[in-house]
Amino acid sequence: MARYEVACAQKDKCSQIQRLVQAKFDWMVQGRWDSLEATLHPAARYIHSNGWTQTRAELLEDLKSQKLVLSSVRILPEKLQCWCHRKTCVVMGEGFFAGAVAGQAFSVPLLFTETYHKINRRWRLLCRQAVKI
Repeated sequence: MARYEVACAQKDKCSQIQRLVQAKFDWMVQGRWDSLEATLHPAARYIHSNGWTQTRAELLEDLKSQKLVLSSVRILPEKLQCWCHRKTCVVMGEGFFAGAVAGQAFSVPLLFTETYHKINRRWRLLCRQAVKI
């Protein structure tokens, strides 16, 4: 019985996190900075596919100023995987990302890994890294 409870708890956490991953990208496209800000861990690092690394503050500033613009994100649900242990979850996924950086348009398929940590009953994105596929 204990094994089943652990499996269910893991599945519930992963379902929550997978919904949060999609919501986070939706907020970035829609410009819902308050929701995005509440999801980013204070020590968050956001690593883009070209190696560009941003802190939480830098990412939010660049999104708000439109230096970085996401116009569309399409995550492949069948490629989304999740592993959780206690208050930490790791998500791997694939998707298609389009937007612009400093006015230069991009459209690229990416593989991404995101690490979430639970603080005060809220999941927060601690680190994200992407590579082109």
